[in-house]
Amino acid sequence: MGINDNPKLTYSSTYVIQFRYEGREQAMPSYEVHHLDRLEQQARLLHRTRRNLEQSARSIINRLILCCRPFQVNNKLLRRTHMTYN
Repeated sequence: MGINDNPKLTYSSTYVIQFRYEGREQAMPSYEVHHLDRLEQQARLLHRTRRNLEQSARSIINRLILCCRPFQVNNKLLRRTHMTYN
């Protein structure tokens, strides 16, 4: 089995391997253990990559919001200036 970039497929493959040997007295073969380890490592990597991409997208959106509202003024300051001019 090759490496994929779909976390759901990675998790389901992990569960299939674990289910296949669940409740058996004999141990899981070493190639299945290694394959399971690779799948779990890949799932962690995909999760971390997704989290980093989401954080990056949020920071880009926040920067765009700040650029669109550069002259946002505090409401208290507006009330004070409005009172002094009236």
